[in-house]
Amino acid sequence: WTTYGDIAIAVADNVRLARTVGRVAAKNPAFAKPHRVLKQGGLIPHDWRDDDGRGPEECERRLRAEDVDFEGDVASAKSRIGWEEIKRRLTALDEEDDGAGLPVAA
Repeated sequence: WTTYGDIAIAVADNVRLARTVGRVAAKNPAFAKPHRVLKQGGLIPHDWRDDDGRGPEECERRLRAEDVDFEGDVASAKSRIGWEEIKRRLTALDEEDDGAGLPVAA
C-alpha cells in the first residue's frame, strides 16, 4: 500500500496534490488498484467505496487478501511502499519505454 501523498510526490514532486490523487483514485476507473492507496499512517478513508458501493471493510478485505497485515484498523507499515520506491519504479518503466508506449526489446 501507499499514500495519496506518496503518489503526489513521486509523480509531481508536490505533496499538495495528494487530494487530487485521492479524487482520481476514487473516480477514475483507469486508476489501477485504488484500494492500495490509503491515508497517511495507513488508515482506510471512511468514505472509501468500490464500484459496487462496498465500503472500507471491502478495502481491508482486499488488502488482507494481498497479505497486508493490520494493526487494529491501520495497515502495517511493513507493507508500505513510499514515494522513493514509486519514483524508482516509474523511472524503470520510462527506461523500458521506446517513446511509443511500447517496451523496448531486450
